[in-house]
Amino acid sequence: QGSGAAKHGLEALGFSANSFQGVPLEKSLGMIADRIAGVGDVAAQNAAAFEIFGMGGQALLPILRSGSAGLEEIQKHAAALGVTFNAVDAAKVESPS
Repeated sequence: QGSGAAKHGLEALGFSANSFQGVPLEKSLGMIADRIAGVGDVAAQNAAAFEIFGMGGQALLPILRSGSAGLEEIQKHAAALGVTFNAVDAAKVESPS
């Protein structure tokens, strides 16, 4: 159900407690970024980012303001540079070698 600042920030963007149920993380972040990008008031963008992501929200704002398209573009650049982390990489970290 959620509570506290993050819940308030998500509700301010029009999300409910069930909005992200069963939704992959990347898609959830894209949905949040699209809503933040759609907020015309910079102060409201700042408040939502802080409430949802804490202190790191302010650092994420330039990315969030670009919406899901901006997040996808960053993912493409990271993949091209070889700095992505996937399930195979995670399994290697978990597996003793």
